[in-house]
Amino acid sequence: MKNFLKKEFPSYVISTMVAQIEDSMNEFISRVYYKDLAVEIVANDDTIDVLYGTGERKVDAINASGAEESLLALSYCYSLNSLKGFDLLLMDEVDSSLTESAAMELANMIQKIKDEYGFIGLISHVDTVKDFYEMNGANMIKMEEVKWVLILKTK
Repeated sequence: MKNFLKKEFPSYVISTMVAQIEDSMNEFISRVYYKDLAVEIVANDDTIDVLYGTGERKVDAINASGAEESLLALSYCYSLNSLKGFDLLLMDEVDSSLTESAAMELANMIQKIKDEYGFIGLISHVDTVKDFYEMNGANMIKMEEVKWVLILKTK
């Protein structure tokens, strides 16, 4: 996420957006996750650090677990949607580094926000996730190389 943010936006744009992105990420996480991660974005001329944690202890997002990394990335995408009004969310193997139970937890989070997008498409290799989305009305396309492409909602 840090590399993406630095490559896509110049520093002066980032400095004006940091507070909004940070607030939006924290709002998203508190709404869909069982605990707050207290995301803090620190931008300076050379780097952007994404920190999270409770109280005085903050951890760099580079050291996030697979589940935390997926949650932080999803909250960042949500933040961009909130700021810019994007209506499309595409995710490629967002659950690839997760255990099956963590992948299902992430699927539940995505299900909670699906009405905020016109279209959500994702690729998953987790069969229980595919079954969960299908039971909740997703369209599924099976592709041998990819395994599952799930379309959660279209307007």
